[in-house]
Amino acid sequence: MGYIGPPAVDSAIYKWNEMLMEASSKIGRDWGCARNYKRWFEEAGFEDVVERRFYWPSGPWAKGQYYKNIGAYARLDLLRALEPVSLKMFGLLGYSPEKTKEFLEGVRDDILNPKIRAYVPV
Repeated sequence: MGYIGPPAVDSAIYKWNEMLMEASSKIGRDWGCARNYKRWFEEAGFEDVVERRFYWPSGPWAKGQYYKNIGAYARLDLLRALEPVSLKMFGLLGYSPEKTKEFLEGVRDDILNPKIRAYVPV
C-alpha cells in the first residue's frame, strides 16, 4: 500500500500492511508479488510483455468519477477481506483472534478516514 504524501507511519493501516508483509515472508510468500509479474512472464518464455502500472485509491476521496468508483470498490473489497485475511496472517505472528480483532478496529477506522489517502499499486 502506498500513500499520497508521506506515509502515515503512526496509523493502524500502515502497521497492518507492515504486519501482512512480515507474516507473508514467514511462509515464503510475497504479499506484493504483482511487481514480479512481468519478469515471471518473460522468464516463462513470453515475448514483448507489456507492464502497465496503476494506483487504485483506497476510498472514494480521489478526484474524478472514474477514480471515485474504483476507490469505493477497492475500499469495499478491503473492508470485506480485512478480518479473514488478518486472522489467518496474524496468527503466523502469534496474535490471538481476539487481539487481531481488537487491532482491526483501528484499521477499519483508518480505511474509512478520508484524510488517510492510501492507494494500492496494481
